[in-house]
Amino acid sequence: MSEGTTMRALRLLAGVAAACGLATAAWGQNASLRGYVGADTRIYPSGAAFDGQEHMPVSLLAEPRLRVVSADRRKAFLFVPYVRESAGTTDREGGDIRDLSASYYGDGWSALIGVSRVFWGAVESLHMVDIVNQSDMSEDYRGHFKLGQPMAMLTLDHGRGQFELLALPGVRERRFARSRSRPRLALPVLADAAFPDGKAPGWAVRATFSHDRLDAHLSHFDGISREADFVPAFDGQGRVVALRPSYRRIRQTSLDLTYSLDALILKGEFLYRRGYRRGFAAGAAGAEYVLAANARGADRALFVEHLFDQRPSDAPPALFRRGWFLGGRYAANDAASSEIRGGIIFDVDSGARSFRIEGKRRWRQHWLLNLEFNGFAAVDDSASLASFGDDSHLRLLIQRNF
Repeated sequence: MSEGTTMRALRLLAGVAAACGLATAAWGQNASLRGYVGADTRIYPSGAAFDGQEHMPVSLLAEPRLRVVSADRRKAFLFVPYVRESAGTTDREGGDIRDLSASYYGDGWSALIGVSRVFWGAVESLHMVDIVNQSDMSEDYRGHFKLGQPMAMLTLDHGRGQFELLALPGVRERRFARSRSRPRLALPVLADAAFPDGKAPGWAVRATFSHDRLDAHLSHFDGISREADFVPAFDGQGRVVALRPSYRRIRQTSLDLTYSLDALILKGEFLYRRGYRRGFAAGAAGAEYVLAANARGADRALFVEHLFDQRPSDAPPALFRRGWFLGGRYAANDAASSEIRGGIIFDVDSGARSFRIEGKRRWRQHWLLNLEFNGFAAVDDSASLASFGDDSHLRLLIQRNF
């Protein structure tokens, strides 16, 4: 570990300790510090597609979680920083404040202000309607890792669910994998993004409804797109040498829902988005079938989902325009919380296939071992995955929880 890495880690710990002291002094002694530290590596069987990319990068990472609750349990403070530091020459490192918020809980309502994360969605394959927080593509090409978003949120309870009102000041740009990281785009992404529609604050509203076996969520978002268009950047000879991200203002209305039929759970999420040459619909729908527990009491489930995305040519390319997802989950329900899950998405139009298998197991009380394989096949004709063809990899994560 370099001297700079050590100093950044010490500053992180000092910041957590200071926040813990201030919040505890203000609100009482109900403070808890959870989180993890860990190390991970990715092993790439194939040679790199671009110069300078590493075969087996190693990183150190930490995500402490400080929560302080007042004596009357009406007020809460949450601080979740995240840091990843390279142990080698790779540039797969960085940090973020995932959460830094204060909350107040009233009778039938609650309010939050600060930096936070909000999840929307229902299906297993891709979270298409999850738009409040920006994606950290340097952590995962599917965009499942999210950056903290400045927000003020008011939640109102009603008889069968909640109403959520969100004000979203500030713009978070998408974080992309850098030039030495794998997988990454074919060209470097510049830091000076364009905002042709300005940076006016966004807003969102969401209504949740639960009745018997149905859970439904209707949402609307108005703000800067979380997906970037790319404008080519040229050198002196007129060659394209980099990509400049550009973020438009969009409006998106979405619905996600689940309906339980005992062992069969129907799932779907659908959206209609405007802000491009024409509005378009996208979504995913499918089912989860829970098999009867075996003699050892293990939980087993199978998934099937259909994905579609009808975006026009002036919108950022979709990961999959028309595809299917097949997957499964096996949870042993043992003392070590052993679990394996995986699946494959294949695009009907381009023939591209992306598959993922993940297994995890707890060791002793505080250690977690996670082994994950991500594979790509026949991606040459995919607008989003073409540069990932040589980047199938095995990821090993060793994590110490506290």
